[in-house]
Amino acid sequence: MIRVQHSVSIGRAMKEVFEASKERVRCLEKVLPHSPPPRVIKDEENILHLERRAMFFGFIPYRWGSKITFSDKEIILEHTSGLLYGSRTMWSFKEEGEETRVTITHYIRVNVPLCPDLFARIVQRFIINKLVHKNLLSLKDELDEKA
Repeated sequence: MIRVQHSVSIGRAMKEVFEASKERVRCLEKVLPHSPPPRVIKDEENILHLERRAMFFGFIPYRWGSKITFSDKEIILEHTSGLLYGSRTMWSFKEEGEETRVTITHYIRVNVPLCPDLFARIVQRFIINKLVHKNLLSLKDELDEKA
């Protein structure tokens, strides 16, 4: 399993940053702009269950499932099936004076029989790093515009 962490400080109150992040995660097109959004199977107050079915390279079918849990100070996405089964993403929020530090930590596990660490590094480099960096910067820009 590979651990990757990204963070940014936003000059807003923690509650405001948390609520904006929660809304962003619920609007999956903002978090996953590279693909059509997954289907919401079950939407409870603090838990979302998702599923995505598609074709990889146009002919290889794939499916994955995830569960997103919203608590008071963190958001946790757990992959419950598919290639990244067992992987998790945690959004955490920490007040630092007048700013809030948002940290997104990925624990990447790729379920392939050959070279799983190599595939995890590929997922990290080409998908995670780019998406997380874009999401954090756009969240910061979105909140700065409201100021």
